Amino acid sequence: MADGDRAAADVHLFFVEFEHPDAGEGLGGEGFVQLDQVDVRELEAGPLEISLRDTGGLKTALAQYAKGKGLSEDEARTQIIDSLNETAKAAAQSNPDALVVGQAIAQFIQTPMSTLTITVTPKGKVRLKQAFDAANVDPASSVSLFTVEAKTTQ
Repeated sequence: MADGDRAAADVHLFFVEFEHPDAGEGLGGEGFVQLDQVDVRELEAGPLEISLRDTGGLKTALAQYAKGKGLSEDEARTQIIDSLNETAKAAAQSNPDALVVGQAIAQFIQTPMSTLTITVTPKGKVRLKQAFDAANVDPASSVSLFTVEAKTTQ
């Protein structure tokens, strides 16, 4: 039971259950609507956008990386970008969007004080359970349910 004047919520992997307080308990005469159990397997994935804005942290991280490797900041940046590009090319064999994302991240690292935006959009109707099940069996197949776009802006 919840402490205070609100209902307790138990969250399970596939269900959200709401428990209501005993009649009149802590409600001060206010009405209370009982919510039915929600089956989150029926929830549908929608577009997701993530933006990262560099406010100077990237320069600090590069400086620390460079110091640890005995490199200049420019050499460290080049090393990281080259490694990122190799990884993106390998990942593009199974997911063509990986190359675009890798290029946008490389541009973000190359351009101080820029913003990286990654947008993930479902290809048609995608239920969350479907996406999680696919990710558990074969992560590459879950990625194929979505279009991934990425860009870096100043």
